[in-house]
Amino acid sequence: VATPTLELGVDIGDLSSVGQYKSPPSAVNYIQRVGRAGRRNGIAFINTFFFNSPVDEFYYRNPQDLIRGIFNPPPIKLNNEELINRHLNSVILENIALSEEKNPFESKVKNFLDSREENTKHLLSLIEKNQDEISSSIRKILDDINYSTYFDINEKVLNYKSTFKDAFNHALDQFVEEYSTCIVGMNEYEEKGSITSDWDSYNRKILKDKKEKLENRKIDNHLFEVNFLPRYAFPGTAVSIQDVHGEQMYGGRPRQLAITEFAPGC
Repeated sequence: VATPTLELGVDIGDLSSVGQYKSPPSAVNYIQRVGRAGRRNGIAFINTFFFNSPVDEFYYRNPQDLIRGIFNPPPIKLNNEELINRHLNSVILENIALSEEKNPFESKVKNFLDSREENTKHLLSLIEKNQDEISSSIRKILDDINYSTYFDINEKVLNYKSTFKDAFNHALDQFVEEYSTCIVGMNEYEEKGSITSDWDSYNRKILKDKKEKLENRKIDNHLFEVNFLPRYAFPGTAVSIQDVHGEQMYGGRPRQLAITEFAPGC
């Protein structure tokens, strides 16, 4: 069954058939959803059920518009400051990685944090060293975009180092917070002593696995996870919730949405 989630290009392997409940709103949505099937052998069976709604009735009478309709490129909102800064961060990291014999962002976050001040200072020195190339790359990327309505490119070039520094330190702080929370949770279970329920056993395993993953997480992967860099997939950081008895667990939601979905009205 196709949902908007399947428009993200998820590869489901051997899927050979897609059924759609009601018509997608446009040809782009239709192609993205049905395109999940037949990716391995190139053959798929697609079935769309139309109902008594204006959109369904229109495409039922004009199926060619759904299958061969107009495909507009996805829009980019240049007034989205956070989005622009993430792309500028990626330009900075790319220039640094290409200028060094060894990519400094392939090391583990935890190792970087062992000498955080020294390593951050070294990273900023690399930005300073490559500032001409970075500034040129930023201007080249934005050169063919009508950005003047939204921001001043000279100001972006002038301030990218301080913007990068603040965002990078915030990304490291997020790792420290996540790792510390994990350690606190593990210590609480250690203080409890013996396992008292299957739920306790499950939670201990989750915390142990999370700690191991965090300790092995590389800087570049972490920067994607916390949205320091642009990502075109599911949100990296998510929040889950379970009831007080440990009998029900609800799937993760992006952190910025979790409080409104899990606790509406808060």
